[in-house]
Amino acid sequence: MTPSSSVFEPDYAAAAQLLANADALLIGAGAGMGVDSGLPAFRGNHGFWTAYPAYQGQSFADLACPQTFTADPELAWGFYGHRLNLYRQRPSHAGFAILRRWAEAMPHGYFVMTSNVDGHFHRAGFAPERVYECHGSIHYLQCHADCMATWPADAVQLDIDPQTCRTRSALPRCPHCGALARPNLLMFYDGDWLGARYEAQRRRYQTWLRSVQNRRLVALELGAGTTIATVRRSCESSAWPLIRINPQDTEPAHQGVLLPVGALAGLTPVSQHDRDDRRPLMTPKQRDVMTSLKRQIRLLENHYRHMKRQIRVLSEQFEESPIIEAGDFTPAEVDGLVRLNQRLSSLEHYLCEVGQQESARLDVRVADPNDPLDDYEIDATLYFAMRENDPDFDDRDDNFMTQRDLSLKCADNLADDIDHHETYMEFPGRLNDIPHCWLFHDLYDHCYGLEQPALSLQDCLRVGWIWVDIAIRHQSSLDIDTGEWLQPKAQT
Repeated sequence: MTPSSSVFEPDYAAAAQLLANADALLIGAGAGMGVDSGLPAFRGNHGFWTAYPAYQGQSFADLACPQTFTADPELAWGFYGHRLNLYRQRPSHAGFAILRRWAEAMPHGYFVMTSNVDGHFHRAGFAPERVYECHGSIHYLQCHADCMATWPADAVQLDIDPQTCRTRSALPRCPHCGALARPNLLMFYDGDWLGARYEAQRRRYQTWLRSVQNRRLVALELGAGTTIATVRRSCESSAWPLIRINPQDTEPAHQGVLLPVGALAGLTPVSQHDRDDRRPLMTPKQRDVMTSLKRQIRLLENHYRHMKRQIRVLSEQFEESPIIEAGDFTPAEVDGLVRLNQRLSSLEHYLCEVGQQESARLDVRVADPNDPLDDYEIDATLYFAMRENDPDFDDRDDNFMTQRDLSLKCADNLADDIDHHETYMEFPGRLNDIPHCWLFHDLYDHCYGLEQPALSLQDCLRVGWIWVDIAIRHQSSLDIDTGEWLQPKAQT
């Protein structure tokens, strides 16, 4: 059941605080955004019939589809022509200016994703390269035949009979082949939509989302419904937290603020909210810490849900096997664990040597004011693979049981020859009496998530080989204006 708006009191102060703390803004707009401009928002056939009484008894989906342009083009263009005229005549409401002011003040920019085809974000002055119209635009046309042409609808002027909602003008035609034209927007049952223009918008949108994934991104969702939930889902999945402004579909945001009012009624008090009544703003460092903590919580929540699903699947399919105690290991198995510890100790010394050699070489370059290299990273990933004679070995898989990520930039403490033997654990045989190198201890004692679990001692025996992947990353900065490499080390 959708909660009624009376359950939630609008917290304009909280919404203003989220926007003040943000450095990137995603604006998601559905049909409810245009209501304050006098544009109809169809909610089911009854809403459609209220806006267009002449179509009483006809389904919105059956009228707003390509098949109507084939069967009755005057009727189809009567509907879309009326909408085109309406979208041109009605001015964008004041909420667009509020959104634009917030968006243009964001240090890492903004993007608009809208399912509306009215073009009002362009009219309100939003940068065209910052708008993704996921359902197309009524201000562009396409050929209804097969010539794949699209063009602006600027020259289209239609006279619509107000009684029948049918066009009395000549039908728009394709300038290339002369066939009937239709709006270049996504309709119901539409397999002919030419979406190349909007695919380019989508790619820019996805590129921007990737660029701000580690920023303080806030999504501001306005009037996005649940019937066709494209915008709603994108806002929920792309940003955390979320400000949802919607008087009807009032499911509260999981992390964020719900304002159960119309778009303009929600934007105006947030923009006018007195800053003195709000909590003190966080410092940039505090915001970074909070963003990092929230990201870690999300990762942990995802890991927790995934592990619960794995446990449920395993418990449904298999009977749990008994835990092998320390005394149950054979002498040959103990020897295998001792040998693994020795091999990992040798690997530690090798990685330490690589890190020292590469660091010494790269430190010289970093110290050179004429070298563009400003910093570097030396990372190693160790992939522990099972033996080929293991019952679970699969020729189609990489057979990695776990992995470990290490930084070799300061690897002096890796091969420290310290005994990392865990005293709280009971080990079999002479494994109790020998030093445990760090990598061996890390392998059986530390879990870093789903891809880097700890291995039990019995699973350690299943490891047959280790894939060692060492990557050196150079870090430099290029000045876009001058084309020269920046030299921050020389400036300090």
